[in-house]
Amino acid sequence: MIIPSNPFVPEGNLLDVIAYPFGQADLKLEKLQKYMGEFGLKKYIEKLNSEEEWSQALSAGEKQLISMLRILTIQPDILILDDSFSLVDKKKKEIFFEELLSLRSQITIISLQSSMLDRDIFHRRYAISDGALMDESFV
Repeated sequence: MIIPSNPFVPEGNLLDVIAYPFGQADLKLEKLQKYMGEFGLKKYIEKLNSEEEWSQALSAGEKQLISMLRILTIQPDILILDDSFSLVDKKKKEIFFEELLSLRSQITIISLQSSMLDRDIFHRRYAISDGALMDESFV
């Protein structure tokens, strides 16, 4: 699963949006509702089956939060994060990365970030500047 900084929002109901591209059968609904509350998206729980123009209805930050929901409820085998959560506040990032840390043995994570993350969830970290490797560390 690849999560860019500006995630794609497909047409359909909100469950379709969250489950994209896998389909609703892959969602863990109990976890989904729990995380929606923790990420400040509780107001959307009653709209999960509503069809709207979600690409227009959700703010850029909410789209990034939807990506977090997608990751935690689908739990892909491979995850590529491309500066995926730049618009999400620190508290919500902390919750997300704490949960992701608990899944670290089940998910291969590759993260491209313009700034260093607060959590040491990676086994290996590379810092690149102007195309040159500046630092390599093993966690």
